[in-house]
Amino acid sequence: MAAKHYHVKEAFADWDVLKDIAKEVKGKGEVSNDLTRWAAASALEAIGYSQQSLQHLEGGGFTESLDRIRREIRDRKLTEINRIQRLNSRGETTAEYERHLEFWIYGPADELLNDNDRSLNYQNLIGDVISKLHGRGVYLGLISPNSIVQGAALRQAGLIFKESAEIEKYLYGLLEEFLHNSNNETSLRINAAEIINTATDLSRRLQTLSKLLLEEKNTKLQEVALRQAQSLFKRSAEIEEFIYRLLEEFLHNPNNEVSLRIAGAEIINTATDLSRRLKTLSQLLLDKTELRNAAVRLLTPYKQELTRVEPDANTILDALIFEYQLNKAEPKDLTISQLETYFSSASQYHREVSEIFTNAIPASESLAQRYGRSGSVLKQFLQNKQDEYLSAIESWLQVLRHQISETETEQIKVKSNQLLIKEVIEIMTNLESSWASELRLFPLPENVCVCDANFVLYTTEFHTYNQIYKIKMDLKSIKEYIYINQTIQSFLNPIVSSKTALDDLLKTLYQLREYDLNLSFQCGFNDTQALLIVLYYALLIVIPLFYGWAWLGVILIVTIGIRFPFVVRYREKTEKEIKDIQSLIYKLNTQWKE
Repeated sequence: MAAKHYHVKEAFADWDVLKDIAKEVKGKGEVSNDLTRWAAASALEAIGYSQQSLQHLEGGGFTESLDRIRREIRDRKLTEINRIQRLNSRGETTAEYERHLEFWIYGPADELLNDNDRSLNYQNLIGDVISKLHGRGVYLGLISPNSIVQGAALRQAGLIFKESAEIEKYLYGLLEEFLHNSNNETSLRINAAEIINTATDLSRRLQTLSKLLLEEKNTKLQEVALRQAQSLFKRSAEIEEFIYRLLEEFLHNPNNEVSLRIAGAEIINTATDLSRRLKTLSQLLLDKTELRNAAVRLLTPYKQELTRVEPDANTILDALIFEYQLNKAEPKDLTISQLETYFSSASQYHREVSEIFTNAIPASESLAQRYGRSGSVLKQFLQNKQDEYLSAIESWLQVLRHQISETETEQIKVKSNQLLIKEVIEIMTNLESSWASELRLFPLPENVCVCDANFVLYTTEFHTYNQIYKIKMDLKSIKEYIYINQTIQSFLNPIVSSKTALDDLLKTLYQLREYDLNLSFQCGFNDTQALLIVLYYALLIVIPLFYGWAWLGVILIVTIGIRFPFVVRYREKTEKEIKDIQSLIYKLNTQWKE
């Protein structure tokens, strides 16, 4: 460095020239401006004169350091950025702006681009500077810490990237370095990746793609890389093979985001080699839910081929795509026949689930062992799914069993109660005794049953539990209707008593005659019997008047002989009817099924 400075100093042995440069630095030259002053100061500083030499009168007599002078000029120009108007009223760049632009183009462009200003005037200025500087502007912009400048540099790079092979090669390196710098903003890195993806050198692009897929941790950039991989995947057999290996490694990396791994699987699913891709995708069955579901979706269309390529995966797929639909209905609205049909269908599902999952669980272990991976996640999932399905089916089967039993029990109760009610009604409807006229039940009043009374009493069809329950309630209403008269008990007991004997009839015979005539008709006697009773009472009145009381005694004895068998038969018939009714009431009380 000392030797270099020596030779340079020799070139400036003419102190007059040195004085002229010093004069330019001080702004005392014939055409001095900020650019020439800055350039002169930079030139002297680059020559390497010491500060002591420059302070000498022969060296220019500088009282300030060249660096301070240069920085002062730069700072003043930076403050002018937001003052100088870029365009005039006609839309043309102003002369002042052009001179300002030239200062930065030929002057300290790197310092301009490293500034942290973000104003609109600053953005316009750096855009113009980078554009004028061409490739160098892209370079200076990409290494700037200001993201606004980086964005302008990337826009310029996109414009000139395909101008020539030399420019593309030069900018590719700059863009790749920028792309892989994680400190840069993601959106700008994506922009760089998109420019690179237009490069002519395909081999270089693939290497960049490989680094993005396998080393990059930014998910948005990985997403961009996957899109680029998809666009290149079918370009040629060699490229497909190269990208397939990248995607396969990316796919099986658990650190990568699940959605991106699924996107990688989608690309693999377009590969030419069907057997290879089926084996790759089969491994996803061993992963967690989202990846497993993606594998199921991608493998299902090739199930027939999967049987040949990866039979264990096919067995697992049978379990994963298995669906069953328990046709559930409200059990109480089903007949026993319908309940049995539902039971048969659910039992068939139970057998299918047991068979399918019993085969799939060991297949998951076999698949995991073949690829050197853990099958615990899939095995546990299959076991849980089997338990879930079987539990749901068994629960439904239990409901059906219970309902069948309950419906059958209620049917038995209804049939038993129907027989009891019909027996009571039949007896009471056919009562002949005069006292029993109030007990005849038919026809039943309309308000006794909700349903039709004949339907309630005589239906033998198979019904649902809810229908049977309604019939049961109506039968109970009929029973209560029969019971509406406590008179059945209060009316029967005085007539039939353990103390009433046939010999008592003789003692009460005269009491009977007061209503016997009326009773005879009410009891349904025939005409001959009724006529005899009328004649009997007539004789009791007439004979004492004409023949005396002796004949009356004879008549009474004869009458008793005639009436006694009749009264006895009537009494026996009445007793039988009453006992039949009491027996039926006893049955209703003891044999009724609630």
